[in-house]
Amino acid sequence: MGAEPGGAGGVLLLLLFIAFAVGYGVWCCTRILARAGQSQRWAFLMVVPVLNLALVWVFAYARWPKLDERAPIPPEDNRYMPPPGTR
Repeated sequence: MGAEPGGAGGVLLLLLFIAFAVGYGVWCCTRILARAGQSQRWAFLMVVPVLNLALVWVFAYARWPKLDERAPIPPEDNRYMPPPGTR
């Protein structure tokens, strides 16, 4: 007699929400990967259900090119630890 709850409008709203959430997640991953110096294409693999867990693990232990570019802090400029041999 009446429209059933969660009909076509509810399904469309749910699909729209899922598309937004996935898009936002991929966007966040691309930003993180860009800051780490990795290829941003890896973010699209985060949508694959089991592969995303493996990718997070690989990313955590991979070399980060941005960190390799940074020059080390000379011991005399390091304000958090005293220079070696002064303790």
